[in-house]
Amino acid sequence: MGMQTLLLVGVAKGAQRAGRSVEPFTPYLTHITLLPDAGAHAPEAVRERTSVSMKDIRYVAVLREKGEPAASLPPGDVKPVRLELGSGHVLDVLAPPEAHWTTLGFVAHPADRKSPVLEVFVFRRSLNVPGQTDLPSTLVLRDNASVTAGGAEGGRSAHEILRGHHSDPPKSGPVHRRLKLGQLLVSADLLSEADIDRATLEQQSHPGERIGETLTRLGLISEKALAQAISEKFHVPLLDLDECRIDPAAWLAVPEALLRRHRALPVEDDGRTITVAVADPLAALDIVDALRLRTGRGVSVVLALPSQLDRHLAKHLGELPPREAPNEFGALVQGIEASGVAGGDGPDESGASEMEPDAGVIGLVNRLFTDAFERGASDIHVEPGERTGSGKIRLRVDGECVPYHDVPGPVLVTLTACLKIMAGLDIAEHRKPQDGKIRHHIDGTDVELRVATMPTVMGGEDVVLRLLPPSTPRPVEEMGLSERNLRELLRLLESPYGLILCVGPTGSGKTTTLHSALSRLNTPSTKIWTIEDPVEITQPGLRQVQVMRKTGLDFAVAMRSFLRADPDVIMVGEMRDLETATVAIEASLTGHLVLSTLHTNTAPETITRLLEMGLEAFSFSDSLLGVLAQRLVRSICVACSKPVVASARELETLVRIFGGSKALAEAIGADEQGELVLWHGSGCAACSGTGYRGRCAIHELLVVDDDMRELVTRRASVDELRQLAIARGMTTLLQDGARKAVLGLTDLPNVLAACSR
Repeated sequence: MGMQTLLLVGVAKGAQRAGRSVEPFTPYLTHITLLPDAGAHAPEAVRERTSVSMKDIRYVAVLREKGEPAASLPPGDVKPVRLELGSGHVLDVLAPPEAHWTTLGFVAHPADRKSPVLEVFVFRRSLNVPGQTDLPSTLVLRDNASVTAGGAEGGRSAHEILRGHHSDPPKSGPVHRRLKLGQLLVSADLLSEADIDRATLEQQSHPGERIGETLTRLGLISEKALAQAISEKFHVPLLDLDECRIDPAAWLAVPEALLRRHRALPVEDDGRTITVAVADPLAALDIVDALRLRTGRGVSVVLALPSQLDRHLAKHLGELPPREAPNEFGALVQGIEASGVAGGDGPDESGASEMEPDAGVIGLVNRLFTDAFERGASDIHVEPGERTGSGKIRLRVDGECVPYHDVPGPVLVTLTACLKIMAGLDIAEHRKPQDGKIRHHIDGTDVELRVATMPTVMGGEDVVLRLLPPSTPRPVEEMGLSERNLRELLRLLESPYGLILCVGPTGSGKTTTLHSALSRLNTPSTKIWTIEDPVEITQPGLRQVQVMRKTGLDFAVAMRSFLRADPDVIMVGEMRDLETATVAIEASLTGHLVLSTLHTNTAPETITRLLEMGLEAFSFSDSLLGVLAQRLVRSICVACSKPVVASARELETLVRIFGGSKALAEAIGADEQGELVLWHGSGCAACSGTGYRGRCAIHELLVVDDDMRELVTRRASVDELRQLAIARGMTTLLQDGARKAVLGLTDLPNVLAACSR
């Protein structure tokens, strides 16, 4: 399947798209782009450039060019079969034996030689063949024997399943029950209940060991049979590494340290997506995040037998580290104590103020940074105790502070001094707050940490290090916006001038959202200036300026200078005062698109807050395009999430949020009389027993129209602004959060806690 070929793409609900491809087809692409072509003789031929997401594609067929002969009979043992796909498509093809199939699907030929199709690639995930006996049983979705909500959604990629994109829960009727691995093995007649009970009892004496590892260690099931069951449970393709050609280009794209730490084997790199083989789908969460951050490309995951994986990794990397890594940070702390390198009894010790970091202390810092980075922490908190007492280190993960390690007082003093040296701060100054930055290299990735010190009455300095997000912003489409909010925000960003505000408390992701918006506007024909304090995310093409109050460069001064530098778009880190807000409005009224943030709770409150600051209502109403309010809430861990029927109290809360049971049913697309299903994380190794992993955003977007401008001009109350915005289609923060709780992305307690602050 080469470049510029005519393709017929089968998508959901039996629909098709026909056109000429702009790039070579491979099943590992993230999308297929089609161009109009007169040779694509099909009712569904595209009329303009069209991009189709790979997760929506069921099959891809190559069409004959004009005058090209019909397809020839393929060599080998092929037989005609009728494929009934869960998407509603039916294909009559000549299918090859399973040995010739790839991990994602197979290439078949049309059974009718007069067909305009030359060959067709069918994805495994699309197969839904009840009662079919002439196909290998491993390729039939046995847990979706008919076209159900789960079966029709079977086109999810392995990466989406691992990252937590849930299918919609059933709207009414019984809840679909997802089997645990042991139950799955019993239902497949691979093991008995007694075998599972025996393995569960044995597992208790081996903390940290997964049930699958216990089963194979006891000889109750073969490694291959277990891998096939795991592949079915997690919908991740199983790859035979001994029959697979390892792509050398994939090895060049992935740092060796990542491969050793995560036990992942890169097998293919097509320039867009890196495919890696792992032995544990749950452990793949970390390698997916690390690779996306390191390479900026998509990551596809396949499953491999542990023995094959270790053998191939050893072949390429040499000896591997032990599977259970020791507590390296604690060992380093003990080593520093034993060597006597630690500073004196308090921060005023002259030895601590004149020290140069020892190799052991630097190793301690490196371990701290690496652990924080791998756990996805946003902040590191180094907190001293009472004078010579021990202090502690905590990490903020998914918005919550979690204990990391207790550290003896002298070691903590030494660690603090080392951090201050790395940040370029004065280690002899302990009475005033200081700010600095550290640039560090972790697993092939350059990470920047913002450092802030604060003297405390505990007898030492607190140090808070914020791990700044990666420089490459995520596309706006991946920011978790609802369909209406995304559509309206993209429309606002197309405006040639005006003011767009993103509001919320500290740490709600406002700057990240604005940089995602800027990445969409960042084209060679657009001049963009930003003034930020501090500059946390950098983008090539943007002209970014850091606030420096010591030299008199603040937001208002920079804004006035920007207007003389011929900008198209201006981003202001925050409208903190009347002067900055006034200049921003003047800029938005003189042909510039201005984006900024503000610390307010909701979108309607933002308008009244700015008017109370002293802005002129008429000019403000004329410039304002929209206000996006947002919060970050904890995401339910995909590895241990399970559906539960909503309790009477939860149902009452949802009815109150949406203003009635009918409005609730309409908002979530459910039957008013049916059962409501929510999701809960029970806790597992992947989420450290919390039931949560990662965060997602909830939003409310107020769009300003003529009626809204009239209310702003006459300084209407917050309630009037909110009621009109809701009448115009705005979903409140609570409602957006409740919808995402129903979808299984978060839960109600997190939504209520975030929106009540």
